[in-house]
Amino acid sequence: MSKKNNLITPDNTLSGISNPFDVKKMLDSITREKHKFLKRIFSSRIKANFMIEILYKVFGKFQNPADLFSLFDINFDGVSMVTGNSEAIEYEICRNIVSIHRSNCVFVSNTLRVTRENDSIYKEKLANQVVNQLRIRRYSAIFYRRTQLIPGDEFQFFPVPYYLFSMTTYAISLIRLDMKFNSFYATIFNKSLSALVLMEGNFLDSCYPLCRGIVELYLKLLVLKSNDNALKEHNDFVDLEVRYNCCGQEFDKQFIEKWYNRLNKHFKSKIDYLHFGWVDNISNYHLLCNGQDYSVYGLLSYLKNIFASEENDQTFDALSQLYKMCHAYTHGNVGNSKYPLLHYFEISLMLYFTVAHSYRMLCEDAGVDEKINDIDVLSLLDECAIELVEQYSKRTTDNFEDYYSYKK
Repeated sequence: MSKKNNLITPDNTLSGISNPFDVKKMLDSITREKHKFLKRIFSSRIKANFMIEILYKVFGKFQNPADLFSLFDINFDGVSMVTGNSEAIEYEICRNIVSIHRSNCVFVSNTLRVTRENDSIYKEKLANQVVNQLRIRRYSAIFYRRTQLIPGDEFQFFPVPYYLFSMTTYAISLIRLDMKFNSFYATIFNKSLSALVLMEGNFLDSCYPLCRGIVELYLKLLVLKSNDNALKEHNDFVDLEVRYNCCGQEFDKQFIEKWYNRLNKHFKSKIDYLHFGWVDNISNYHLLCNGQDYSVYGLLSYLKNIFASEENDQTFDALSQLYKMCHAYTHGNVGNSKYPLLHYFEISLMLYFTVAHSYRMLCEDAGVDEKINDIDVLSLLDECAIELVEQYSKRTTDNFEDYYSYKK
């Protein structure tokens, strides 16, 4: 056989395409195939044609394709080709569309949801919500798995967890050793990141112990920022607790001396005093703690008194109720309920009440702008949280059943 007959020609490499140089026809064919698979992936959670329509609206929000591509790490190097770690832009945008739309339609009637899907104003709003999340994806979605470990709603793309994740990763980069409260910030945001990663995998019941710890740290931080003269005593008690936990079940002489000199002599729990004995250094604490001296609830009562306002009272009351709910999950008595959405509500609210305010305080202490990539994440989060609180107030068995019986 001659060498000429061995030549590879366009006719035999592009078989199936009538005109091998019709690039537009080839690209259209690829696009149709991609859309087919995207629809198949998400069809159980959203009307597929509506999703594709919003996908193109999102594309249209970027005047130059390079503006969209700049948000993603588009690499065509050998490592990406071998490992498959290239970006899937359309897939990620659709994950945002589906999750934001489902978040917007929690406990909304099927009729109203369909009305929204046909409403041009809502479509614009949804596309803008997606764009806002894409613009801060380097602090959130870039860390997400392609597929969940436990299938279900992708809560990590719901707006409140998404903004919290972005805030958390950005906050971690701001913490400095010379900050007075750096240990509080570091632990709060590390625990927040852990809880949000577990939420991403739908390990929802495992988030509660972490959220419980965040609530305790947040309340201690508020008390100490209002009484920084007690910070050294707090740190001394932390050292005592470390020694107690690491060196056996005996209290050392330094702790025993503090115990005998405690202000509330009627209190009998040495362990609780070990956690909260530093409050004795706050002059009016025992007058304002409602008789719950060495406890989280004492901190709550004290804070309600010194930050008395209707809004603050509602926040502290909500935190108190959510903190109590953590008990069963922390001690392993309760697993996930049949309604994962309930856990999404509770975990998101606990993190919102604590992490968002901690982020504000951290930015103030660090002297940096609260915006991330020029996006006012805190304002967007506050708007979404208002809707989240309203949705949570409507939780009923019937509403949960309706949510999980999605009909196109």
